[in-house]
Amino acid sequence: MTGYLMMPNLSNLYPALAPFDLQGIVKNMKVLAKRLDGIFETMIDQRGKMGGEGNKDFLQFLLELKDSGDSNPPFTTTHLKAFLVVIDVTISVVMMCASVYMF
Repeated sequence: MTGYLMMPNLSNLYPALAPFDLQGIVKNMKVLAKRLDGIFETMIDQRGKMGGEGNKDFLQFLLELKDSGDSNPPFTTTHLKAFLVVIDVTISVVMMCASVYMF
């Protein structure tokens, strides 16, 4: 996904070409987004079935926040998955920058 985020896009240079998706970036990003959504949904479902047994990690904390209903506006599964995507992309970019800096 980070590869597509960093890829030069003709639609950014020529906005009139955006509806045509000449490079197929939008189509490929939609496919990747669906795959990531499925992965996160499975991960959230498995963690929800496990309950709060043992040590709590960050995902368990977010699930408890979602289930408590204390936040305003309510913290939903969609918010949780969006937060996980942001964390994933941020870590990927940091790791990519670190590897470039090392060489």
